[in-house]
Amino acid sequence: AEAAAGRPPAGPRDLSAGPGGIRILDALAASGLRSVRYAKEIPGVDGVVANDLKPEAAELAAANAASNGCRAGTAGGVEARAGGAIAYMY
Repeated sequence: AEAAAGRPPAGPRDLSAGPGGIRILDALAASGLRSVRYAKEIPGVDGVVANDLKPEAAELAAANAASNGCRAGTAGGVEARAGGAIAYMY
């Protein structure tokens, strides 16, 4: 359907707004505090990607998100990723 509409198919790095809301990239997430706040406090957020260069920080962000009820894969959830933010955006 997306290809027919002239857009490339959605992939794992697609941060565009879905049918239910917007997606946010927290590029320098550290502990994930901002990511959790974005997910819980901004109306219409479909999901947040908490990205940090350090794998330890991504693990901490995932744990903090889960303990605050923002599990990845759910509406308003936080997905923690480790890696370079510039590479993730493209």
